[in-house]
Amino acid sequence: MRSIVLFLAIASFSQLTLAQREIEGFDVLGPVPSLGRSTAQLYYYLSTNLVTWSEAFQSCVDQGGQLATPLNPLLDEALRQYMVTAGDVAWVGGKAVGSTWRWQTTNQAFTYQMFPANTPNCNVASSCLHVGHNTSTLAWFWCGFNCTQARKFVCEF
Repeated sequence: MRSIVLFLAIASFSQLTLAQREIEGFDVLGPVPSLGRSTAQLYYYLSTNLVTWSEAFQSCVDQGGQLATPLNPLLDEALRQYMVTAGDVAWVGGKAVGSTWRWQTTNQAFTYQMFPANTPNCNVASSCLHVGHNTSTLAWFWCGFNCTQARKFVCEF
């Protein structure tokens, strides 16, 4: 029994230290809220380079993570706070398939979204989701954008 508990403690510590690891080309933003999960803590990482949405998606996967998926208000607020500090806009894991927005890691349609009111250009078909702050008002926004444009991106590891 003691060996099982010790193994679980070592495995949990190992996963936690891996989650907070240094990853070349990324800056750590901070922890992803756990939402009651019993798994190791995930962290948001912001890339230091600019790439297309598809390249961002693949880069996160190659590093063992995924593009950030702020699929509820708690996750969105945590990401918003980190991005205020970073002062940037970045790709996250949403993509419009036709006129339906989906999280590409799960293929689930959005049940929560933060597209700004009265800005139809931000909720357009066949685009990819980036998040950030309006530089003049500091208002948090989600916006669909041309997937081939280069942007920084946020991964969850």
